[in-house]
Amino acid sequence: DQIGLKLSLEHICNQMMEHNLLFITADIQYSNSLPRSSELQLFRMVQEALNNVVKYAGAQAARVTIKESATFVHTEIIDNGKGFDVATALNSKMSFGLLSLTERSRSLNGKTEISSSSAGTVIKIEIPKSHV
Repeated sequence: DQIGLKLSLEHICNQMMEHNLLFITADIQYSNSLPRSSELQLFRMVQEALNNVVKYAGAQAARVTIKESATFVHTEIIDNGKGFDVATALNSKMSFGLLSLTERSRSLNGKTEISSSSAGTVIKIEIPKSHV
């Protein structure tokens, strides 16, 4: 909360790289256009996605990208892991983390899209700037 979304995400990416066998890049082009409470929700979503990469993906690399348009903050988390069946995972009793991603974005009037294949997983989060 005190250092802002960009520095917080860069810090967690570096921290996760130090403690796991995973290379993470962060390309964050963000100008503090969301309220602090929304930034915290977005931080938690990226944190959950990266935790899932570490726990389940078997990936060697991941990338976190945040870009802004005139009306949205676009976030993308990509990994090169083994992938999974998204529909099966979302219907599983063990999918709390994935469901929290979709619910958190929905609470901000945004949306989350998850796609996955044997080449890896892509999570796209779109949050409107004027969601309040």
